[in-house]
Amino acid sequence: MIYIILMFLLLAGCGGHENQAPIYDGWQQPTARKSFHQVQAGETLYSIAWNYGYDYRDVASINKISSSGALQVGQRLYLPLKSEVDSHPENNALHKKSLNNGTKSRVSLSNDSKTEKKLRGEASQSWRWPVNGTIIKPFAPGGSLQNQNKGIDIAGVYGDKILASRGGEVVYSGDGLPGYGNLIIIKHDSDYLSAYAHSRKNLVKEGTKVNVDQPIAEMGSTGANRIMLHFEIRRAGKPVDPQRYLPART
Repeated sequence: MIYIILMFLLLAGCGGHENQAPIYDGWQQPTARKSFHQVQAGETLYSIAWNYGYDYRDVASINKISSSGALQVGQRLYLPLKSEVDSHPENNALHKKSLNNGTKSRVSLSNDSKTEKKLRGEASQSWRWPVNGTIIKPFAPGGSLQNQNKGIDIAGVYGDKILASRGGEVVYSGDGLPGYGNLIIIKHDSDYLSAYAHSRKNLVKEGTKVNVDQPIAEMGSTGANRIMLHFEIRRAGKPVDPQRYLPART
């Protein structure tokens, strides 16, 4: 009799909690959190896309927002994981749509592509070195996180001017990206962006039009363990070796 009563109470207890399981917003669930980004103060479409390794046009297209529009603090942006894009046809379709949405100049990122080599050759005529200094860490996009480098690190003197490597528009100026310290991102055209990290002080604000060789920041060590400039060039959201674009030093 006691055994039957205990079993009854146990079943009743389970039934009583069946509809009381906590309900979480999808953003707060660990599995969902990886696919979304909640906009924080100071962030721009360009800085978010840069941080996650996406082309800003893809992020804008997938979320049906203007690539030139301002974001709102608290706004949620859908950022599919690379594995999701590959494994879910609906996401892949969105990705393909974004790649073809007003981007006729987009080409294969293969280093062996003749078109890529042609673009690189044309671009190298307009890029300039942002600072004079020794490269202390070359481009190394693969390998372990500790040895990985999506750009090049250039040594320099504290306070020296950092110059725009090419003309364009400042689309981010701040310190909100982990590991970059004070950072400036310049949009040069629909395909190319460049970044200048670890500066002591940024000299230009978002929306500023800059010319090649124009001072944009001062050399520093914010977010780094030594004085240096971390310089990146990205084409269609992908890091490329800056030394392939910068003029040869004599």
